[in-house]
Amino acid sequence: MGDPAYEVKTVDRLVAVLNSGDDGAEATRLYKHAAETCAEYVREHGGKHKAQIILKINLEVDPKGVDVSLEVDAKLPKRPKQKERFFLTPDNALTLQDPGRDSLFPGTDLGRARRAAE
Repeated sequence: MGDPAYEVKTVDRLVAVLNSGDDGAEATRLYKHAAETCAEYVREHGGKHKAQIILKINLEVDPKGVDVSLEVDAKLPKRPKQKERFFLTPDNALTLQDPGRDSLFPGTDLGRARRAAE
């Protein structure tokens, strides 16, 4: 019936022709970003991290033809929670200084040498 050169028989061909290939380029960009993000989180935090690239092909058919659209989305891993230890001052303010220690830096007073006791 028609010219085989115009037929769209595979998903990769469909992605290539829809929106002049821009949706496919966006999917590739999201794929690279997801892979980089997961690799970065493994290096920084260890453990397992998951991502998804979602290609949703929408078909709407009527007697005149088929309208096709493609939605591209990504679910990237969330950055792992990190905790830092702080302490409370007598006035209930946060501080980095441990009340059980004389200084943040043992043997020094915030980088200044201590005077010898007279």
